[in-house]
Amino acid sequence: MANEKKHDYTVCMGDVEGGGDVCDSFYVSLLCAHMAYQHHEHADGSGAPRGLKETNIHLYAQICAIANEYENLISTEFVPPHEALEIIMARSSIRYSQQLVRLFVDTIPAYLPGMTVKMSDGRNAIVTKIVEHMQRPYVRYMDTHEEISLVDHPSLLIAGQAIL
Repeated sequence: MANEKKHDYTVCMGDVEGGGDVCDSFYVSLLCAHMAYQHHEHADGSGAPRGLKETNIHLYAQICAIANEYENLISTEFVPPHEALEIIMARSSIRYSQQLVRLFVDTIPAYLPGMTVKMSDGRNAIVTKIVEHMQRPYVRYMDTHEEISLVDHPSLLIAGQAIL
């Protein structure tokens, strides 16, 4: 854990310092500079570079921090979107504001259209669209091509990603 924290701090400091340099060289607004400088601060004060707590971190920097971690998880670490959301929810009140995490989870779908998923009934399906509820998409069963809305089938769950 100490090595992970040291690595995070080193990466963070390079990111923050680089962001500050970019801000200086392009003369960006003070708001953008705050976002670049504060997006590695954590709600509980354990972040860097200054150890600010939630109330002292600019709102936009807090939003940027959540989006930045989500994007890193799904694109760099190849964590499935539903697991990335779980990781972010687990860090609520530690790294991120509970309210902002709730808003983020309500806005970002856990299962993206085109994903193959394993349903709680054991069948494989493809997520086809999201209409009413971000976390309850429409799915099409791969064996019968029947398309259903999970909003209309509350006892049917996505158990995870399908391995084909």
